[in-house]
Amino acid sequence: MRMKDTTVGLSRLVRLSVITVAAGALCVPLSLSAATAEAAQAPMAGVPLITCKGTTTTTFNPGLTDTAKEVTRSSTTDYTGCTGTSATAKGKTTWPAAQLSCTSPNAGPGTGVVTWGDGTTSTLTSDGSQVQRHTDGKITVVEVGRITAGEHVGSHYTKTLSRAGLDQAACASTEGVKSSSGDATLTINPNTS
Repeated sequence: MRMKDTTVGLSRLVRLSVITVAAGALCVPLSLSAATAEAAQAPMAGVPLITCKGTTTTTFNPGLTDTAKEVTRSSTTDYTGCTGTSATAKGKTTWPAAQLSCTSPNAGPGTGVVTWGDGTTSTLTSDGSQVQRHTDGKITVVEVGRITAGEHVGSHYTKTLSRAGLDQAACASTEGVKSSSGDATLTINPNTS
């Protein structure tokens, strides 16, 4: 009899072990699933939080000429096709007056506000712009900085503007170049520091 009781007890122990192992196996995938969901929501280094493409118009007051003078510059950008957030956004950037000309249209640091499609805003403070000229007559302006208030505060951004070269006849006139338009790309990267 004793042997039979042990066998029954052993049989129950084996069944309990199988149930415990099976329950543990169910818990592991659930834990991995929760960890995977958290990782998917966390920004990865090097992967942009948001990328937007659109068109921009930059105005110069007074107009840019071949001779450097104090000019105030502002730009308005309409973004469509944003990834990582609402599909649209509008941006407005202003720079303090600086000595600018057609050959040196770089305005240095400035502040801009992007209004996202859901009504929230991000304040972008640039470190300055870098103008790169291309042989096909196009100009690329790269602006880098940090988001200092609002949505995505602390994140870094890069805004790239690509437009045709400035009208040389207008640069030589007394009125100068009053505005310039082109394509814009805004990329917001997570704060990795």
